[in-house]
Amino acid sequence: MISFKPIGNQLVIEMPEDKTMTKGGLYLPQIEEKVSKPVTGIVIAAGPGKRLSSGVVAPMTVKAGDKILFGKYTGSELELDEKLYYVMSEDDVMAVIEEGNSK
Repeated sequence: MISFKPIGNQLVIEMPEDKTMTKGGLYLPQIEEKVSKPVTGIVIAAGPGKRLSSGVVAPMTVKAGDKILFGKYTGSELELDEKLYYVMSEDDVMAVIEEGNSK
């Protein structure tokens, strides 16, 4: 099992196993099929927060377990043990997806 401990306001995102079959029979992972649309992932680790110029650490608003929305070309791709991860700044997160809340 791989353990991540990001620093600062960095996040480690696990990419879902969503794959789509093309008309030609090829499977494309979510990150490839959505050319210009945002991508979703699950936060598996979050750093302590961003250090401000005053020296105070601003706490993270995103936490492990959150499903998030981010841009396709955001962060750095990392593949370990045949799983795809992204490492990115919390500033690159567009939204936290809250499921089951239909108000």
